[in-house]
Amino acid sequence: MVYGKNQQYKTFTITREEKSDMSSWWTYSDDASGLSAGSTAFDEFFWYSAVRLSDAWIKTAEVFQSTPWQLDFSQLWTLTSWDNVMIKFPILWIKMSKSWSTVTLSITDNPRAGNKWFKYYAHTKTWTLIDPWTPVNNIYIWAFKASNNGSNVLKSWSWKTPEVSQTQGTFCSRAKANGSGYNIIWFYQRQFVNALYMMKYGNPNSQNVVWAWYTRWSSVPNTWWTTSQILATYWTSSETQQMKLFWLEDWWWSVHEWIWWGMTDNDRQLLTSFSWWSGTITTSDYPLATWTTLPQSVWNISAIAWNNYSMFAPTSRSWYNYSIYYCDYMDLYANRLITCGGNKWDNVWAWAFRFTMNTDNTSSGNDIGSRLMFF
Repeated sequence: MVYGKNQQYKTFTITREEKSDMSSWWTYSDDASGLSAGSTAFDEFFWYSAVRLSDAWIKTAEVFQSTPWQLDFSQLWTLTSWDNVMIKFPILWIKMSKSWSTVTLSITDNPRAGNKWFKYYAHTKTWTLIDPWTPVNNIYIWAFKASNNGSNVLKSWSWKTPEVSQTQGTFCSRAKANGSGYNIIWFYQRQFVNALYMMKYGNPNSQNVVWAWYTRWSSVPNTWWTTSQILATYWTSSETQQMKLFWLEDWWWSVHEWIWWGMTDNDRQLLTSFSWWSGTITTSDYPLATWTTLPQSVWNISAIAWNNYSMFAPTSRSWYNYSIYYCDYMDLYANRLITCGGNKWDNVWAWAFRFTMNTDNTSSGNDIGSRLMFF
């Protein structure tokens, strides 16, 4: 197995104080030493790229790029009914830790770092007692919210209204209708992208860093609004225009995204797993225990889990306003499934670390959609 883009391995590290003042002290170290937040050097290290997938057939995008990390999606391909636009994320190892109020995130492309401290959970496809961790070289996340092709198959197409008002199980079934290897995005893949965001921008305030303070819209907008914006990450001060992060349109806003393989038990402990098991998940289906008990009820997030198991899940709440700590909202209850990202009605609460667990396997709503992945 070949890991990474070359053999010149690097490790990027960021350390900051988890305080109410989000402009508090932070620093880059290891191979990130000397870099400034937002530098394209982070994109070069992450090495993500746009691809077209059709029934597990993969073709690298052949699109003229005038400068690095700029891509005109409107000229990618003439999509057929079998194609999907996805973003490929190569395997990276992540280490998260916290000591008092000091939090540290390290990311490396060195496979030799894979030990009890560095993990590649986002690139773990299965879990068995014989071979507990089976990595894949790449994961593929849909560039756009999932829409229905008219035959109950979910696609990543242009100018389509995102599919909503379906249970998590229905979204999974319609994702898998694309072929083997497709599903809605899992917990660790979602948090993997958030880890890349945190590393590149060094600031949990995603509103201020990437996008506007509020979200407002009279109805769910169609996909592909950002295709004319060629930057990998596009931000705007508009309250009604979508954003994109690492070419992922609408990473927050528009509609919440169902998250597969994550739920709370009776004690609100977060449970996660890796599996292609196709049924409705229950608390008995989790070989990986997070040992993180989530705070009860709702409010703004004041602290998140800085460990490899519960990555960025809320661990405490704040009664203060939305402009401090993580500027994100939580809505947490026992025996519930995960949705992330917020929606167009969330106003100040639809951001990168928005975390909701107030739905079960019978729930649906016009503010919940999905984003698919393949690996």
